[in-house]
Parts: sequence; structure tokens; C-alpha cells
Amino acid sequence: MLGLVLWQGENVLERLWRLSEPVRDWINYPWKVGNFPFSIATLTLGLAVVVIAVIVSRYLRRFIERRMATHKHLDPGVQFTILRLVHYFIMAVGLVVALRIAVQADFTSLAVAFTALSIGIGFGLQFIAGDIASGFIILFERPVRVGDFVT
Repeated sequence: MLGLVLWQGENVLERLWRLSEPVRDWINYPWKVGNFPFSIATLTLGLAVVVIAVIVSRYLRRFIERRMATHKHLDPGVQFTILRLVHYFIMAVGLVVALRIAVQADFTSLAVAFTALSIGIGFGLQFIAGDIASGFIILFERPVRVGDFVT
């Protein structure tokens, strides 16, 4: 009886394996959009990298937050700034790695795109970029602390 079950199980696995070859070929089929080749497998792997980056960022932020809670002399604004910068760094690295994996992005073309974006910011969004820079200066210099009233 056990031999019959094992034999049938082997037949089922063999049939599934034969059916899975076209599926694997479809998942790994390289498509191209512009100069960026990708497949469903690489897109899935890139998405997994982003999800892992989000999870690592959350756990690392919680770990750092618990470690900073023991240091009472740290200003809450400094703690917030450190946690935000850690989050932004991990997410940026995760997105770059995901882009590299998912679409085999050539970073030279991305550098050109970011240069064009920087020129656009310089001309069109300079006030918004100035406000963002001012926000970082306020976070680092801490002239205003959490709990202060600004009028």
C-alpha cells in the first residue's frame, strides 16, 4: 500500500514538473522597456528586496529607539532626526538594490536622469528645495525644541 502511494506521488510530481517548465519559462522571459530588461522573476525579487528593506528599517529603528531611550540626555528632536535618517538611508539603499535587481538599471542613465531632475529643481522648485534644506538645518542645529511654542 505504501509503495502504491509513493509511486502515485512520484507520478504526480513528475507531471507537475513537466507542467512547471512552461511556467518557469514564462516567469523568466525577458521583456524590455526602453533599455531596461526585466522579467516577472526579477520584478518579484526586486519587490522582495523593498519589503525586506522596510522590515529591516522598522526593526532597526525600534532597536535604536530603545537604545536611545536609556540615554536621557538626548534631545527628542535629535532622536527623531537620527531615526529618520536611518530610515531614509535604509530605504534608499533598498530601492537602489531593488532597481538594480529588478530592471538591471544602468546607473549611468539614472545619473543623467537625476542630473536633469536637479536642474529642474534648481529652476522650478528652488523655493521648495530651500524649505527642505531649511528643515534639515533646523533638525540638526535644534534652535527649536520639541514642546516649544513658535509664534
